[in-house]
Amino acid sequence: MEGKGAEEHLISSAQSSDAHKIPRDVFRSKLRWFCTRHRLVLSVLGVELGLALLCAQFAIQSQLETEDRALVLVVIGLLVIIFGLLSFAIAHGAIVSRSHARTNKIAFMREIIRAKPGIDASSWDTIAATINPIFYASSSSLTPYFFYDGEACYNYFRNTYLQPYLRRMERSSKNEGSPTNQMQPIDDLQPFIDRAIRVYEEQANRDFQDLLGEGSSWENEEIHNPA
Repeated sequence: MEGKGAEEHLISSAQSSDAHKIPRDVFRSKLRWFCTRHRLVLSVLGVELGLALLCAQFAIQSQLETEDRALVLVVIGLLVIIFGLLSFAIAHGAIVSRSHARTNKIAFMREIIRAKPGIDASSWDTIAATINPIFYASSSSLTPYFFYDGEACYNYFRNTYLQPYLRRMERSSKNEGSPTNQMQPIDDLQPFIDRAIRVYEEQANRDFQDLLGEGSSWENEEIHNPA
């Protein structure tokens, strides 16, 4: 790939077609999507908050001294924060790990190979619309709104697959000639994942070349037709 900057860019073009609805086209605001997307995590936090409020009410109504009552409320507040963050991390991690299931990996990479998205945002919108119901079919906790839009889908691909691939290639090139240090495939799907990444890289390079070509045309027009 010509430089590593390709994974940092995503250009927008036409909006996704009516045949490919994504959460961005369904929800009036991203907040509503967030609450629906993370309903399991929010439900867990709601239960914990309810228990904490119940304990706080008992502490307030108790016969404890004012200072002791205040101390108990502070402890309850700290426990709410600690257990809330811990619960969110565990629940969110469990949901994300289910998106890495074998069938989901295969479907995601197959769609990338088919769509050849490159850096075109509308192509990633289409992938997100196709993959969302597939993820949901594998686990209801993923909801049918896993990817808000193509940008979220691209960021997932970049963080989960592309960046580890680039780091692995960089380490492999540095350790070239040292068989004992060469990186081995992470799992049996790694060749399939690598193929999808190469398809993305090839299309991304073509997209950047097209952008550079258009940029050169604009510059030539400005030179030959000054204002």
